Amino acid sequence: CSNLYPVKRLTMVAEALAEMNQCVKVEWTHIGDGLNVIRKEIFKILASTEANVTFKFLGRVKNKTVCDYYLTNPVDLFLNVSESEGLPVSIMEALSFGVPILATDAGGTREVVCDKVGRLISVSTNSVVLREYIKEFYQEYYGNEELRINAKKKWAEVVDSERNFSSFVESLKEI
Repeated sequence: CSNLYPVKRLTMVAEALAEMNQCVKVEWTHIGDGLNVIRKEIFKILASTEANVTFKFLGRVKNKTVCDYYLTNPVDLFLNVSESEGLPVSIMEALSFGVPILATDAGGTREVVCDKVGRLISVSTNSVVLREYIKEFYQEYYGNEELRINAKKKWAEVVDSERNFSSFVESLKEI
């Protein structure tokens, strides 16, 4: 889930997946839209791969559609390789559905991503390193229910607005 902008480095994701060489079968579903030139480049990169990568581009959709997608489709890993972030809402949303995360340590990402919910990687990563992290996830964590449980817990502890609002109100009462 992201815009197709250079800062999101989605062509790096495509390059990493294209370099898998049949070792892992991947279905990349992308929600979001943006620059047509980036979409074309992703399609061009993935067209050169073996049959190990399929790509679905859903474009820009309403938030309810995103949530419905998470509810009705198994999502094994959420990737975010942005070189710059605030506190990424897309990651918080994925966590709320128990999706493990692989993300760059950009902006406030480290506030919601840790080893218990996935992996935080260097912003300076490249497609080769990213490919290895994806392979490692598949080999070591694929199907790991603990990561999913921890993802939901992390969301509840750090992000859940009802909990945070109640906590905020209590802190104001103490003042």
